[in-house]
Amino acid sequence: MYRGSATGLVTTASQEALLDQGGAEAEEGDELGASLAAGDVDGDGYVDLLAGIPGEDIGTGIDKADAGAALLVRGGEASLSQATAAWLHTDQSGVPGAAEAADRLGSAVALADFTGDGLADLGIGAEGENGTDGTVIALTSGPTGPMATSGLYYGPATLGTATGTRVGRVLAH
Repeated sequence: MYRGSATGLVTTASQEALLDQGGAEAEEGDELGASLAAGDVDGDGYVDLLAGIPGEDIGTGIDKADAGAALLVRGGEASLSQATAAWLHTDQSGVPGAAEAADRLGSAVALADFTGDGLADLGIGAEGENGTDGTVIALTSGPTGPMATSGLYYGPATLGTATGTRVGRVLAH
């Protein structure tokens, strides 16, 4: 990542948001940053960044290839900080669903106030869930960020849409 300034991007020093969070390792094909969203998830007044990683393999072996994930990088006084980054995927407690090959969680991401409390909540799309059905996972934010028990799962049945529509391929707010 490059910091911005009043005159544009500052390319003399970059800050890396490492994928090595929560046991994940960066590898070719992860697609870190395939989707990006910015907002304040914890109300501290600093912008946080949610990055989709739809090509991330979860677990060991190839049984969950391209299951996908998202990385929430917290903003602070100086800049974004990998020290407080949160790794999110569907084999984690509090994140609904289960990681499966080709789910592509992180194919789209959004940070918007879904609950009206002034905090940016997380929307994470998984366009490959159940083949081409897709889904969106919503996580509510609180004073410390995303709340582990807040996850909601919106697939075609919940939304009343046809199967095969790749729900979660695109998110907007």
